[in-house]
Amino acid sequence: MDWFTNSKTSEIKKLITQLADVTKRDNAARELLKFGTDAVPILIETLQSPSDNLVLPCQHLLARIPSASPQLIHALQTAHPLVRGRVAEIFSISKDKTAIPALLESLNGEFF
Repeated sequence: MDWFTNSKTSEIKKLITQLADVTKRDNAARELLKFGTDAVPILIETLQSPSDNLVLPCQHLLARIPSASPQLIHALQTAHPLVRGRVAEIFSISKDKTAIPALLESLNGEFF
């Protein structure tokens, strides 16, 4: 089933690039939400982008996928400081109370 996974991944990546285009953003966001948890790793990876046109929509999408919390908490503990900051912003959007212990712990981290 590698071909199916690769096909799904390439479709998710294509939709993420469409987030930068305001004329395609709404449709791309709806389609990405349908992928749910499958889109989360690639959306988190996109948080490294220097483009706010991609980062901001990805943050809002991740905030709307409840099943993303465990992966976001993991990124909060292990990712690059820029990504960790963006993940903290996602939790401020989603108001996910389960993330509070991880957010507090991240304050003791090396780069916060």
